[in-house]
Amino acid sequence: FMAVPFLKQVADHLLTQHKDTLESCCVVLPNKRAALFLKKHLAAVSGKTLWLPKILGAEEFFSELSELIVLEEIDLVCRLYESYRAYYGEKAEAFDSFSKWAQLILQDFNEIDRYLADSHQLYENLRNIKEIENWSLGDEELTEQQKEYLVFMASMGQIYTHFNAQLIKDNKAYQGMVYRKAIQKFENSELISAYSRFIFCGFNAMNAAEEKIIHTLYLRGKAQLLWDTDAYYMNDPEQEAGLFLRRLVNLMPDGRKCDAEENFSTSKSIHVVSVPKQMGQAMVVKQ
Repeated sequence: FMAVPFLKQVADHLLTQHKDTLESCCVVLPNKRAALFLKKHLAAVSGKTLWLPKILGAEEFFSELSELIVLEEIDLVCRLYESYRAYYGEKAEAFDSFSKWAQLILQDFNEIDRYLADSHQLYENLRNIKEIENWSLGDEELTEQQKEYLVFMASMGQIYTHFNAQLIKDNKAYQGMVYRKAIQKFENSELISAYSRFIFCGFNAMNAAEEKIIHTLYLRGKAQLLWDTDAYYMNDPEQEAGLFLRRLVNLMPDGRKCDAEENFSTSKSIHVVSVPKQMGQAMVVKQ
């Protein structure tokens, strides 16, 4: 038994429920790769030439909302180094040393913005936590390394602010930044006014920015959500696989549940093949 692919179900839904208004629909998928397969399913299901809806990955969708251009990682690291030097001046590390841990800072900035956190308060709290961790009832002085780390934590909020300001001047951004800016530009977005229906497909654990915009569109009657779920974990509150989806379905209950029936519970034929190393496994999968 083979379940009907989720994107095939999405194609069926689009051509059944929106066949006369496809050009006014914007379909948002978790990633760009899924867009290629959705287009193939739409072509196969329709069997004829048709106007496709606008199909975007989540990051493309938020990038268009923000009207900012996401830079490549190497460009971001170079610009982040400029913000780092603006704070530390002559005490700044050399670029080759900085570049080894710059990606971690970018990852933190991405998460801060995706979840709409207050960067200044966050880094202030982290600095206070580190001070408490290093505090001693004795008279021992903090080591130079501990002092430097506390200074570094105190600097991150200012580096974040400087980094964002420099990017905005050039209409550029990192991935997380477009999520925060999308919230700010949402009400006046040309993308939002250009389409009458936004169909979000296959989303599961959303970050705060995704949830805020999708829920706002949902409350305005412009969003529809297609869930890729199975009754095995959706109907059982003890199944952690459905934790985020159950919350989203309760938050936006009119989202159409789009899945095959009871796939996890059907009988299956499983063959175990013992193969050493990844290359061997790839060859077995190919066969």
